[in-house]
Amino acid sequence: MYKAIDIANWFIQRAIQDVKTNGGEYITHLKLQKLLYFAQGCYTAMEGKPLFKEKIYAWAHGPVVSTLYPKFCEFKDKGIDQCQEVKIDEHTVAILEEVYRVFGQYSAWALREITHAQTPWKSTVLNHEIPLSVITKYFKENIVTD
Repeated sequence: MYKAIDIANWFIQRAIQDVKTNGGEYITHLKLQKLLYFAQGCYTAMEGKPLFKEKIYAWAHGPVVSTLYPKFCEFKDKGIDQCQEVKIDEHTVAILEEVYRVFGQYSAWALREITHAQTPWKSTVLNHEIPLSVITKYFKENIVTD
């Protein structure tokens, strides 16, 4: 199991790589939070265990790993162009690459809207933890295919 900051840094590294090679865009804090939610959901649905231990909360703009909020909030809506190097195992990287491919193509605001339409966020009282069991069930039934 990884720390959420490790997965966050992986997504930031991946976006920086895209900027350098394909002219992509840096990830904003809002987009990063949504990618963490999608990564946790996909990984847990596929592997039967969490990708990271930190809890995800239902905030006004969608799912948020609240412990990471202070680390990236200074960027506001600007792209995050710096991170720490992380090492993630190949199997996990394959899952993260797929999450990045599928969901990373959307803007932060589009990801916000997608999460607002999903049961885990909709069924959770604002500012409360979204139970991992609810995220896992939703992703198994609606997102992850065999």
